[in-house]
Amino acid sequence: MCGKVVGMCDVTSILARADVRRVVDMSCAIVTSRYDVPLIYRATDMSTSGLWATTSKPLVQGEVVVACFQPRGWSRELQVFAEVVRVDQGPDRGMGLSFLDLTVDESFRLSMWLRGRREARPRGAEQLGAEGPAAWALRTAIAV
Repeated sequence: MCGKVVGMCDVTSILARADVRRVVDMSCAIVTSRYDVPLIYRATDMSTSGLWATTSKPLVQGEVVVACFQPRGWSRELQVFAEVVRVDQGPDRGMGLSFLDLTVDESFRLSMWLRGRREARPRGAEQLGAEGPAAWALRTAIAV
């Protein structure tokens, strides 16, 4: 059953997620070697592992960038190396960035900041039905 793909949604990646994604709405500057100026995106969900940036012009999957953002209430901006790990040109247009070098302290502070926020809806959930991806995956695994 490992890696079963349904539509555009890899069930294994949904079930294997270690960090809960939380809804955010903040500006995120992305610094890349391909442009002279930072590119400004909107981060719409985040975990201590990474973030989702909405855009109609995502970067190239595999590209390593610097993500710069300042959670509300923080005294300074967080700058972290990140890899573009997912690109979606469909209805959820944007790109997923995986953080590469958060320190233990930054990870802890970010987890505390995210803690009270609403859980983000899994990407591709509309393809899985109203029951949600975990229930769908378990029902499907049992049925097979």
